[in-house]
Amino acid sequence: MTDSPAGGKIPRKLNLTPQESKQIIDHIQSNPADLLQIPTVRALLAKSRFERVEATALETLDETSEAVRSHAIEHNMNNLRKMEAVERPSILVYPLRGIEYVVRNAATLKVLTIGPRTESEIFSLIAAGFDPEKITGLDLISYSDFVQLGDMHAMPFDDGSFDIVIMGWVLPYSSENQRVADEAVRVTKPGGIIAIGCPAEIHGEPGTEEAATAVGGVPVSTPDGSKTVSRFFNSGQLMRLFEGKIDTVYFRQDPHPATVEQRGNVTAVFRLNA
Repeated sequence: MTDSPAGGKIPRKLNLTPQESKQIIDHIQSNPADLLQIPTVRALLAKSRFERVEATALETLDETSEAVRSHAIEHNMNNLRKMEAVERPSILVYPLRGIEYVVRNAATLKVLTIGPRTESEIFSLIAAGFDPEKITGLDLISYSDFVQLGDMHAMPFDDGSFDIVIMGWVLPYSSENQRVADEAVRVTKPGGIIAIGCPAEIHGEPGTEEAATAVGGVPVSTPDGSKTVSRFFNSGQLMRLFEGKIDTVYFRQDPHPATVEQRGNVTAVFRLNA
């Protein structure tokens, strides 16, 4: 490791001096949770903890609403075992970290994350400054004390229980998106924040015209006809589910024109009326 030349600027290449390396190591030893700031660490930790779970400890919800797509548990169980998309929730957590109110009060805010699947989403919230004791996960599948079993169409929480509700990539598994949105509003405190994301379908697929005015996802059958899913083409579909209930939109994303041939995400983060 070398310092910059005498009289010269610090070079672009990141070279740590022995002193800098020691300072970082000492800090991590005193503050191990800071490692959760690193996406790779979150993914590795989530995978390692899941691999330690006994088969009998992996639970699924016995009874679900008729609005839950029939393939939801099977599909998510398969993806859980493969640890797929473990860092996708960060797409919603990062915008939350940019809201001044959240940054200043994260340690005191109660957070509900719907459908986290793995603990990686929980770790990203801890890395954002939220208190682990104030984070609740709700899913059809659970292997962690961070996540309780429940159906997003009928959440087992009192009205106004949470300051922030995160709904990451769960609406495609519902045939009644409006019912889910209404439940999310119900369990969020007046003036609370909702962050929601869904996969964005490739432009030009069937349903695009309908999606221009759709409230929630457009029901579309899979190519083999075996399943029906709610598909999203723009963030307007998300926002219309909360018509008349939004005070401030903090963040909203539609697929970039340069990526219209690639599957991406539609997202929105907003504050409800007080």
